[in-house]
Amino acid sequence: IIQLSNQLDTKNLDTKTKDILESKITELVKANSEIKVNQSLAIDYLTKPQQDNLVSLYQQEVQNTRLINQFQNDPALKNSKDAKAQIVQLKTENGTIQKQRGEIMAPAIQKRLDSDMSFAEATAQKLNLPEIKSLSTAQITKEFGTTLANKDGFFNKSTGEIVINPEVAAKTEAVTVGSHEVLHGILNQTLNTTTPEGLLQAQTVVQDFRKQLSPEQNAILDQKLESYSPEYLQRNPDEVLTQFSDGILKNEIKFEESIFTKIGNAITPILRKFGFSKIKFNTGKDVYNFLKDYTKSVKQGQISQDIVSAVKDVSPT
Repeated sequence: IIQLSNQLDTKNLDTKTKDILESKITELVKANSEIKVNQSLAIDYLTKPQQDNLVSLYQQEVQNTRLINQFQNDPALKNSKDAKAQIVQLKTENGTIQKQRGEIMAPAIQKRLDSDMSFAEATAQKLNLPEIKSLSTAQITKEFGTTLANKDGFFNKSTGEIVINPEVAAKTEAVTVGSHEVLHGILNQTLNTTTPEGLLQAQTVVQDFRKQLSPEQNAILDQKLESYSPEYLQRNPDEVLTQFSDGILKNEIKFEESIFTKIGNAITPILRKFGFSKIKFNTGKDVYNFLKDYTKSVKQGQISQDIVSAVKDVSPT
């Protein structure tokens, strides 16, 4: 869209070429808007008219932003009173659009978040994980400090404690925070990172895991991990696996048989060595099935009995 917009700004552009570029930009904007709506994890809680309305709002916002950029980048226009007035009007309209979008999304986001929390609480109980704490920002600040109070949720690997901040989760649309943190709990039971030996082993698993991924898959993971410091990821290598699971849940990462076969071959000997015989990673498909089974469980709102049996029977030697 940016490239086409830049071409559209070319001087002495004939009418036919201009119309073609405008048409392509419109098509791309609509397609991107539809993708954005469809990738929302709250889409199941939106009616078709609401989805269509969101697509229209996204389209209008993009078009407005394009016009704003044109006014601001055109030397002949950017300093004129009319252009400045148009920019103010367009920015005001975008503010209204964002408010309308928020009003449509807020109830759906809350319902999706509530569903995920119900799943997380039930799963934690079935897997004998500590009870999930749902705390306000003020409560988290008092008990854990201001840094953690700004997070939608966190997992304390020393205590196994899972804490969720529904206020932040709803605001940031982190509708899978519960299932995400529970997956940390599951991985904590299988890859114990609280000891130096366990941490080193988990780091090895993740390093081998990433070596098997395609450049595109690694690029997606890198984007999802940008908010974490290298030091944090070194201490918490399981974050890579939970973000990978999120990628599958959001349809950002596609299954490739050959890739997951390599993954299974890489990490199976490591897990077998530590006695994790119940969680099957005989093949790459087993690895994929575990992660896909978990994300499928999240969507269905109930943890798979296979995962319950496997995790509850884990007893490292």
